[in-house]
Amino acid sequence: MVEAMAAKGKVEESGDGAQPGAEHKKAERKKAGRRPGAPEAREKILEAACMRFSEVGFEATTIRAVAKEADVDPALVMHYFKNKDGLFDAVIADLKMLPAQLGASTDLRGFIANYLRLWESEDMGLRLRAVVRGGIGSSHASAILRESIMDSFVTALLETEFAQSTISEGNLLGKIAYLGPILIGTAIARYVVEVPLMTEKSIDDIVEDMYPAIETLLSNQG
Repeated sequence: MVEAMAAKGKVEESGDGAQPGAEHKKAERKKAGRRPGAPEAREKILEAACMRFSEVGFEATTIRAVAKEADVDPALVMHYFKNKDGLFDAVIADLKMLPAQLGASTDLRGFIANYLRLWESEDMGLRLRAVVRGGIGSSHASAILRESIMDSFVTALLETEFAQSTISEGNLLGKIAYLGPILIGTAIARYVVEVPLMTEKSIDDIVEDMYPAIETLLSNQG
């Protein structure tokens, strides 16, 4: 009888009764929440990667750092994206939508303004900054930069309603090729390097400052 009471006292002192494995089960449930296939895991990884690429660039971003930011195991990042190149490709995949988002512009001023506003949008702006910072020092990221920004930019401009009427027929692609770096350089100065002269002005003011030179470039018959 005394032995039984002593055993009961030990159980009561433990506070959990006959549940010493509760913490282990809790840990198992937490681990299960990180399993591959969790619907939110991939998006969390992409959000974390987009932030890292936009802040520190391609070379300085690591799978481990992205996993830590997303609160997942590095193996899960590899499960979804294979390697850092694959992760970067997934982050900037939405940039293929650039032509559609800019194609509605009906005049040159509108095109310039819409392009700059994309850099201010919460999601697209972050991806644009990610590909620009990522393109520095990485051959893979540089190729993506050319394809996703330059090629998409040219396609977008060619598809606008005003392109054929505003841009002279002579050397059409050549003139657009010059326009791309002008606007991209402006966006980088304003949103990546954050040059005070560019950040202090509104988009409308920048458009008015740039318009005369760009209009002359595109309409010149040479």
